[in-house]
Amino acid sequence: MKVIRRFRLVTSGRLDQAQLEELRAAIGLAPSGAADDPVGSELGCRTRNHPRYPSIRATIITLLRTAADEWSITIDAIPYFDIATSIGLVEVGCRAAGLTVIGRHLSADAAASDATPSAASLERARKNLEETRTHMWDATLTFATTPPAEAPPARITSEDDVTFDYAAATEMLSTRHAGRPESKPPLVAGRISVAQPTPRPIGWQALSDNEIADLAEKLRTLVWSWRMDDLLRLAIVFGWRDPRIHSGDWVQFDAGFGSDTVDTVDIVGFDGDAVRVEVTVSTQAADTPDGRVITLAAYARMAEVLTGSIGEPTDRLDDRVAEIRWTGPETTLRLIDFQHTVRLQVVTNDWLSALDQGN
Repeated sequence: MKVIRRFRLVTSGRLDQAQLEELRAAIGLAPSGAADDPVGSELGCRTRNHPRYPSIRATIITLLRTAADEWSITIDAIPYFDIATSIGLVEVGCRAAGLTVIGRHLSADAAASDATPSAASLERARKNLEETRTHMWDATLTFATTPPAEAPPARITSEDDVTFDYAAATEMLSTRHAGRPESKPPLVAGRISVAQPTPRPIGWQALSDNEIADLAEKLRTLVWSWRMDDLLRLAIVFGWRDPRIHSGDWVQFDAGFGSDTVDTVDIVGFDGDAVRVEVTVSTQAADTPDGRVITLAAYARMAEVLTGSIGEPTDRLDDRVAEIRWTGPETTLRLIDFQHTVRLQVVTNDWLSALDQGN
């Protein structure tokens, strides 16, 4: 039976090495890497076999660094295996380490009851932390199993991510239980219906200065196996979704930038090895002089932003298409003007060398 992605917890905050060790001990992760490892690094993993069938691997919990101050914990499990306890364990462990939960992503085929840790699973997680002598925070965690009379305010950040307004929920509960002895304010998460995705804007678009700089830094410092059978790591690090498999050497993702065409990510490989990750960072402009003007302006703006954030390019080319490159030890970042759209790539140096020789 194959394990599948069931849940991803996204947290933010700074972790030094001591805090990382504390987090890994609390969740029971086998350590790998250090707190200052680059984006994309795996920092810990835990596997658990099925309690009734020891030969079957039931769950895998993995800690990844997905941004400078962002950390994701994924839970892969066999279908129908109860992961509520695991969710409670990782969430309480993250909060104990001082991280802030900013997103919970439950796979579409997972049971809805898995999305929010139950009181029992949180209590089991709390006992696990006490047994490992991890310092727990002293606020009470309360997760309602049924919707309260007044549901806590929530913000829908995407079709699969609900962020609860803990401050408003705390105020509501404090008012309701004003007569009780004073204690630390609880955090309450109730179920709410998920809103429909926000309609995407219409018209020509391109990534902003901050967006292109952040994306380029992630691509340039990417730590990855460069294997086509390891694309899930990219989806976790970048938040890409909805893979469309055209062949074993060509997979497309939706980057989720918020438009109908500034959202294409192409992963291209050769004999199972990935050689190019290409992100479309502007929409397709009209095949007119005006369309060419706006594309050229976007390319020039992005080139200036990346030169300021990364440094002077190692190469500037203006043959059939204009591009600038930042070459690293194993990969090269390329910003390319494709006449009516702009694309950002990170490619292997071996592939790029063969391409240049072929040209």
